[in-house]
Amino acid sequence: MLENLSFSYCENISQFSITARKLCSLTIKGCFSSELHKSIRLNLDLKSISTLDLDNWSLQYIMGETATTGLPPQLHALNVEFLKLSEFSFQNDVGTAAFVRLLCICPKLCKLEICFLVIN
Repeated sequence: MLENLSFSYCENISQFSITARKLCSLTIKGCFSSELHKSIRLNLDLKSISTLDLDNWSLQYIMGETATTGLPPQLHALNVEFLKLSEFSFQNDVGTAAFVRLLCICPKLCKLEICFLVIN
């Protein structure tokens, strides 16, 4: 049974079809796809994930249009207890909005780790 899944620099992540009903940990980094939010929601049961590790771009893609339109998140409440964000920047309004939306659907969040993007 698949419990931990990582996608790193996958160009065609939306073409993966993985069924993981008891997934505990999901990492997505460097996967640039405007279809990411659709494929993740359709192919994975996000309700079982307790650890979610995303980079700034994956966060924006997973939250989809809700980050920019101001609409309520289309994702149901998640059981994420540990959220890790890398390459994050509060200077990006879309990323900040996606972050706030994600926090709103993670009522069980206990630990938050943010690694900021250094901009010179």
